[in-house]
Amino acid sequence: MTVASDEIRLEIQLDVEKDIGLFIIDRDIAGNDFSGGISNVDKSLLKHDELLINNYTKEEFSNVEDLNNLKLRFSIITKYVDPNYENVYPEEYTKVMEPIYIDANMERHIDLQLQGIRKMDINLFLKINRNAENSLVETV
Repeated sequence: MTVASDEIRLEIQLDVEKDIGLFIIDRDIAGNDFSGGISNVDKSLLKHDELLINNYTKEEFSNVEDLNNLKLRFSIITKYVDPNYENVYPEEYTKVMEPIYIDANMERHIDLQLQGIRKMDINLFLKINRNAENSLVETV
């Protein structure tokens, strides 16, 4: 899959035990933070094995030179809750992962696989699909 020269493509393959309500992506680059998420418009759950795709363009970052230290933190909301700008959700439905840091230059395709078993324990495996880089990232 080709990624545009002004784009970062983030693909997140879910591999969890149950369907989920929301998938939240917090990102921070050089102190500039942004939060967004993925949910279904019809309020149905995201399938436990769904492929989530998020594209970021150069215009979304104040300084693309700082992309070599992109901080990402993912949260899963296990039940559907209406999304909100504050990203405040019931604690009993919220699973927050430790942040990861990625060298995310433009024209980069980043594959992530989220695996979870029993009670939505979540393991995050990071596989960067460029220059054959692979690494295991901290688990929660």
